Amino acid sequence: MSRQQTGSRGEQIAADYLRAQGYEIVEQNYRTGHLEVDVIAERDGALYLVEVKTRVNSGAFKPELALTRAKMDRIARAAENYIREKSIDKEVFIEMITVDITHNGELIRHYKHNEF
Repeated sequence: MSRQQTGSRGEQIAADYLRAQGYEIVEQNYRTGHLEVDVIAERDGALYLVEVKTRVNSGAFKPELALTRAKMDRIARAAENYIREKSIDKEVFIEMITVDITHNGELIRHYKHNEF
């Protein structure tokens, strides 16, 4: 599986997970310039911009370790652009979902806005 295929699969797994948790998926792979938000979802009147990190058989290297300070800054800038472009007037949270794909299935971790 290529890196792009792995990322796309992880994003779809994350979107399916969010739907099962009661979120409505508003948009996937929102791009603004060179910035991207993987999944944008809504629940209970709030908007959630979700970064998805996926690894296959990660072993000791967990997917969440791939979220660097620089990447967090890019996500925040993409979020600002999205809010401005769409004239969003509601509470907005940035969250992360990690997907670890193993021979036993997928391990999904949802880091909510105050957990990372």
